[in-house]
Amino acid sequence: MSFHLRDQADTQTRWSKLLDGLILYAPFILALACFIGCCIIELCRIEISLENRDWFYGTFGTVSFYLSMILNMIYGRKYGLGWIRSVVFTLVSFFVLFNWTSQAWAWADIWIFGTGAIASSRSIMFMPLLCLILSRFCKVDTWNLCDYLTPYFFFHHGFVTVACWIRGCCAGSTCSWGLLSPVSGAVVFPTQPCIIILSVGIALYGLLHAKKRNYKANGIVFANSLCFYGVGRYIIELFSDDARVVWVLSWMAICSLMMLVEGFIIRFIINKRNRTPA
Repeated sequence: MSFHLRDQADTQTRWSKLLDGLILYAPFILALACFIGCCIIELCRIEISLENRDWFYGTFGTVSFYLSMILNMIYGRKYGLGWIRSVVFTLVSFFVLFNWTSQAWAWADIWIFGTGAIASSRSIMFMPLLCLILSRFCKVDTWNLCDYLTPYFFFHHGFVTVACWIRGCCAGSTCSWGLLSPVSGAVVFPTQPCIIILSVGIALYGLLHAKKRNYKANGIVFANSLCFYGVGRYIIELFSDDARVVWVLSWMAICSLMMLVEGFIIRFIINKRNRTPA
């Protein structure tokens, strides 16, 4: 009887691990499929109308949002969150960071520099403040919440950037090799594919690190992700066509340096917190 129960438990464990793995990698497989599809479109020079490009952009954003919602609901219980709080945290972070904060950044850009664009990636710098407010209402740890929301943030950003690639926005500077911009008709540096690889890679790192640590988050995933993205995006911005506002740096490059500094500060706080005896 004991052997039967043990075999049944092992079978359930295997199925649980299989399901866990499928759920973990399914969004990234879909993102990879979209990336390969864009490569095929680029290589074959398939012509897409501007209306269809805008349709792609809206559709990708919607699909990415619901994928991230499902991802967070499934992994919320691993972080000690129920599905209701997972939905609430995801919705609030999406609207506050991706929509409202990004719009506020764009308005500030226009007011200061006379031009601006919505760049949702830099809004992640405000995530600790948002999580601090949410944690007070929902009785969760602030850094645990940051680690929980970080993979979703970067996965959504990377997935939507696939639509930017198809749409032709966020292009790089003109170069002798690269991608053909459907807007200008010139060959430009492939900033969008670089951002996609960087963002989706950071999202995968966050989930794998949490899985390895058995979802015992302490904020290090968020801090490291800020550092990774800050360095990567700074390098990418050196080849972008964004206007240079200070020396040879674009405003997004300056924001990338700010993200890097914030990441190191948070790492220092977390390390000091972990060394302090309870």
